[in-house]
Amino acid sequence: MTSTAPWTDDELDRVGAAEELEVASRSRDGLLSGWRTIWVVRVDNGIYVRSVNGPTSAWFRGTRACHEGRVQAGGVERDVAGERLLAETTATEEALKALPTLAEELDTDPAVAERMRQEYETHLLVVRAGGDTAASDETDALRHHRHYTALRLALLAHKRSTVLRLRDDHEIDDTVLRHVQRHLDLEEVRLPRRQAAE
Repeated sequence: MTSTAPWTDDELDRVGAAEELEVASRSRDGLLSGWRTIWVVRVDNGIYVRSVNGPTSAWFRGTRACHEGRVQAGGVERDVAGERLLAETTATEEALKALPTLAEELDTDPAVAERMRQEYETHLLVVRAGGDTAASDETDALRHHRHYTALRLALLAHKRSTVLRLRDDHEIDDTVLRHVQRHLDLEEVRLPRRQAAE
């Protein structure tokens, strides 16, 4: 669990000494859920929590859905976010800011740079949505991403069937089959995990 601003040593000491903290997950509309008491452990400069009921507890599900919340313990109250969300969001936002300069330095065709910008903006929306692109309030960009991913998976399945048929008809050998399947596997791995499983 990462604070949206760096923890001070005093805050780390106070929260770590508390042994328990109150956590509230934040919904997509920005509202906080009710406070839940959970155990807390401080290790070095990190604050770690664990759901006693695993992923079925309400606060855990809420935090996983939006990756944001608020904690209070030892007189400290802070907004927090999941580290993966912080990393992916920040990296994508900074890449978008750097894109025009990098495209110019590389003498990139403007159409290619624009396509890349659109892809990164869509990726940022997906990351901020927590991977849940099937939500009822999805934007056109999220709906486009979900449709694109579903079609891409269907095309990959069709390509797999085709190369298997070619092998079964003795038009290609097993070495070629494995080579093509390896490339199809790599293409599928690049798709978002949650959607690839659907």
